[in-house]
Amino acid sequence: MNFGITKIIAALLLLLSPVLAIASTDGGHSGPPTHGQWVLMAFTVVNFLIFAGLMRRFTKVPLRDFLASRRKELVEAMAEATKAKAEADRVKKEYEEKAAGLAQAREELIAEVRGIAESEREHAIQAADEACVRLMQDVERTADSDLARARLELRAEAARLATEIATKEIEAKMDPATRSRLLKEFLERVDG
Repeated sequence: MNFGITKIIAALLLLLSPVLAIASTDGGHSGPPTHGQWVLMAFTVVNFLIFAGLMRRFTKVPLRDFLASRRKELVEAMAEATKAKAEADRVKKEYEEKAAGLAQAREELIAEVRGIAESEREHAIQAADEACVRLMQDVERTADSDLARARLELRAEAARLATEIATKEIEAKMDPATRSRLLKEFLERVDG
């Protein structure tokens, strides 16, 4: 209540200051205010008090309602802002955790890829070694079979040559009578 009176006095002084200034400059008169100036000042003050009273009477409830609704809106806006800030902080923290996890996941992925690459490299080396062993075994088998075939061919050629040489030597040493006797014995065995 005391605060309201202070406002009224301050408003009166604010209104009176122009009136006093006009009164002091009126016609070069520098003395105390005249009766007409006091009446003008009194009408001004009464007019202001009537205006202030009417303003208070007709604007008190709407102004109070406006200020109450505005306060309520501000409180709600502040609550929403607090919620939004909390949500933003939560999302920020979540993204920071994800970013930290992302760096760790990246390192894990790199390690996993290196492990897979190392495993694949070892697998490829093992497969190459196995292929090399199979190839060497195939080469040895082929070489062994080629050598065995070459021996057989050499034996067959040696036998053919030996037969040919023996035939020539026998033919050279055999006379025609022995030849016909042998031929005759052979034919008897075959027929018999």
